[in-house]
Amino acid sequence: MDEVAKKKPYLIQTQIDAIRAELEAIQGSPSEYIRLLKMIDHYVHVNEAADEKYNLLFQSLTNFDRLTETEPGLDVAILNTLPLLSGICLFDLFVLVGVIGIDEMAKGHDAYLNAFQRNKGTPQA
Repeated sequence: MDEVAKKKPYLIQTQIDAIRAELEAIQGSPSEYIRLLKMIDHYVHVNEAADEKYNLLFQSLTNFDRLTETEPGLDVAILNTLPLLSGICLFDLFVLVGVIGIDEMAKGHDAYLNAFQRNKGTPQA
């Protein structure tokens, strides 16, 4: 019987730790996020783990960046939504490569729901 080739992880734990440390140090500058993306991309390629899913998601992020640089005449409504879209893509990339785990997503979701219920939920009689 042929053995199914096991998929290489996109990142190993030491790389994830390095990316998380960089992520915590980011002050919100777009150039810092671009540097972080380059770091992730470098690690994924060094690990020879890039696949179609990774490449498409990474390309989406770089396309958002290129769009804002090359199209200064874009409608303001479009320019206002690009940070949201790129943020979602960045989050998805973090999940895909393992920087953010499913367990962390669940904790974040629970914390959000608890805060919502505490601050804005239905008033109790």
